[in-house]
Amino acid sequence: MAEQDSTVETEFDVVVVGSGVAALFGAAVAASRGMATCLVEKTDRFGGTSAYSGGAVWLPGNRVLARDGVEDSVEAGRTYFRAVVGDRTAPDLQDAYLNTGPMVVDHLLDSLEIPMRFQAFPDYFDAPGRQQMGRSIYPKPIPVDELGGRAGDIRVSVPSDQFGIPEHPTRVEGGRAWVARLVLALDDMEAAELRLSTAAEHLLRDDEGRVVGVEVRDGSGSRSIGARRGVLVAAGGFERSTELR
Repeated sequence: MAEQDSTVETEFDVVVVGSGVAALFGAAVAASRGMATCLVEKTDRFGGTSAYSGGAVWLPGNRVLARDGVEDSVEAGRTYFRAVVGDRTAPDLQDAYLNTGPMVVDHLLDSLEIPMRFQAFPDYFDAPGRQQMGRSIYPKPIPVDELGGRAGDIRVSVPSDQFGIPEHPTRVEGGRAWVARLVLALDDMEAAELRLSTAAEHLLRDDEGRVVGVEVRDGSGSRSIGARRGVLVAAGGFERSTELR
């Protein structure tokens, strides 16, 4: 995404680019804390590749695991993580992920009221700290009826998208359930605004080089959205670009 200077037309505290689970959760945290938040998604449906996923979330030592009878801890997860990943990423970045994982789950449960469950999914590698039954948590399926008018706004799964296999008629599961539940949570927040078919084209900077918003394009043309507190770029596709990575 390019960067340029521009005059801001609309302003929020936070602008989020993308609508996968990371983007939706980031928007939900900001909006739940009273920050005016705008999420923009370039396609006509929410979810990105998160909607294609099985929905497993690997966050060691969280409350859902303890509630469902899984003995685990952040330190056990750290042992496994270090053994598998090593120094391919910065240790402080690894620690930030591991140490805040339980807090993420607490926020999902307590502030966003998203029901979750443990489901056996073994850790892939035979390494110190491995959980034979895994330590993955999933959102509970959501009845289609609860989605109301949002049912058509959630991206379909891979079998449906690629092979035309119909979705389950009465419930939404896996990664799609994360997306659906987070979208509904955001819809209930006065501080949140969600925009589909709105593509982010440029980051906006002030005279000191600070990112202060995003230029977007929708069906009406280009417009600038300001961000007083920051821009969260959580769109997919970066792995395809060596330069962006």
